[in-house]
Amino acid sequence: MDMAKYKELFVSETREHLQSLDENLSLLQKDSSHAEAIAACFRNAHSIKGMAASMGYEAIRNLAHSMEDLLDDFRQGQREVIPEALDILFEGLDLLEKMVQEVALDKTLSIDPQPIRQRIESFRGQSTMDTAGTTPAKPLTPSQNEKPEPGHANFTLRMVLAPETPAPGVRGFLIFKRIREMGKIMSSRPGLEEIKTGKFLDDKNGLAMEIDLSTDAAQTEIVNAINSLAEVQGFEIREYRGAQSRPGPAEPEIMEGPAASVMASDPFAASPLPQTVRVKTRALDSFINTLGEMILIKSELKETAKRQTTPGLSQGLDKLDRIVKDFHDQVMEIRLMPLEAVTGRLPKAVRELIRDEGKKAQFEIIGKDIELDRAILEQLTDPLLHLLRNSVNHGIEPPGERERAGKNPVGAILLEAYRQRDMVLIELRDDGRGMDPFQLKEIALARGFIQPEDAERMTDEDALQLVFLPGFTSAQQVDMVSGRGVGMDAVRSTVEGLGGFVTLASELSRGTTVTLHLPRTIAIVNVLLIRLAKEIFAIPINKVQKTVEVLPQHLRQSQKQKYYIERQELIPLLELHRFLDMPLPENKQFPLSALLIEVQKRKLALVVDEFIGQEEAFIRPLGKPLERISGLAGVTMLGDGRIVFVLDTLGLV
Repeated sequence: MDMAKYKELFVSETREHLQSLDENLSLLQKDSSHAEAIAACFRNAHSIKGMAASMGYEAIRNLAHSMEDLLDDFRQGQREVIPEALDILFEGLDLLEKMVQEVALDKTLSIDPQPIRQRIESFRGQSTMDTAGTTPAKPLTPSQNEKPEPGHANFTLRMVLAPETPAPGVRGFLIFKRIREMGKIMSSRPGLEEIKTGKFLDDKNGLAMEIDLSTDAAQTEIVNAINSLAEVQGFEIREYRGAQSRPGPAEPEIMEGPAASVMASDPFAASPLPQTVRVKTRALDSFINTLGEMILIKSELKETAKRQTTPGLSQGLDKLDRIVKDFHDQVMEIRLMPLEAVTGRLPKAVRELIRDEGKKAQFEIIGKDIELDRAILEQLTDPLLHLLRNSVNHGIEPPGERERAGKNPVGAILLEAYRQRDMVLIELRDDGRGMDPFQLKEIALARGFIQPEDAERMTDEDALQLVFLPGFTSAQQVDMVSGRGVGMDAVRSTVEGLGGFVTLASELSRGTTVTLHLPRTIAIVNVLLIRLAKEIFAIPINKVQKTVEVLPQHLRQSQKQKYYIERQELIPLLELHRFLDMPLPENKQFPLSALLIEVQKRKLALVVDEFIGQEEAFIRPLGKPLERISGLAGVTMLGDGRIVFVLDTLGLV
């Protein structure tokens, strides 16, 4: 059977175990006695070993096996968890990741794990290792009722998988393949073809399969082989008694596996199906496109209903609206992924940066279970890595400098995610040296980014925003203001392209906080439709604080700038027309229609000609060259067929 079709599943699940292994090793760095972390690391290494053995990736299996042995020493209390051991395990983790990447790219495994395995065995005080190569391939499908090999021991193996095992047919086939490597399979129940389709024997504890094996291997070797199969939660081994004796379970010798052994039920009863399935990301993208088309059709029908009266049309539209809303909620739920999907590898990056810089810092992540649309998460890796790099390289001071400043020599970096209304906020905070607004202005003046009169008018908060200017970086800046301008414009561009924005706060000698404000999803959003002159535009509702009607008594003017007064607060009043180079109405009539937005913690009131209403919109990205125009977030279609631009108010003003 072609194993290539199972490669994607192997890569996906192995990467999950590697991420968990990384997280738990990081926990052991903070608390070497963390029993749960030790147990989790052992389970991860054990699972990787079993999956790699089933797929025939012997180099991956052998390295995972060596790491598992060392982790088992920790688990049994035979050895203390010391930094030297963790360093070796982290190096082994890095090698496993590289080898899995080679598998994912269909490359021949070129990495030799023997040096790191020798270091592990040397650390454990052992000199022997399993250096077995790949077992030659054998035909997998046994002939019906094959005879035992002369001089071989013959066993019946009964193995049970958990009821919720994903892709049980794949797991069963991998188990079958692994057992076949140990000898001659005389028969199996169900047959191999049935196993591959997901059919198993019924068992009160899960999905069962039986294999009659003729082998020259010792029974302990069989036990070890089954224990290496992460899919098996329990098993038994009994003497093979021939085809006539199969129905009788008759007092088997039960061998304990990683989980309790299980037995005895009707071998041909129907087996339960798993309650979860894996879905390709292409299918999720197809769902969102289909949902967008449904929303468009719903809008078209509503426009038709406005123009003509048809009995029952209104009631039908109400039902359609409920169905589309339910479908929308379900599709959005499916597309949401925890932030952990992108933060899982950040501890390793921080660890390497700290080591390279010769600094000390603790990195903590809070809120990794906060969920965002997959399309947003895919774009967050680079911005988060860049912000972390700045925190470690230029924010956190060397231990000696921190001690002289009266700080803990070990710095602190915290990444925290939380919900705020319909937005997700991701904060990256450090207790480093912070940024000096005066020095920022000096650098901006020296490099021609601002004029002297601009610097005089700038508040400290305005000065911090200078780091977002493209090219605001130099070697001198790195020394003076901790280098935070390097690429910050790219971070902001990425976040704003996702429909969010970035805020920055810093206090000299106390640290810096960068906050990414992100929508949970970007494809389908509620928008406010507005009119400017003869054109209709859409603005995402989550960008608008509120809409107001402005009367003459609500206005004040100072130095040619008009202000809208709300609860004793002066809010600058601006015509949105000017930002889009559109004509202003000849005769302004009160009340004026305005929407309140917030840009970099500053409120603005933007005047429009008319509010049309709210609508659910499927936003499509702009193609070239329109995607380069600042202030345009995308395009959508109204129910009457009109194409309207979706405005990014943050990019406009």
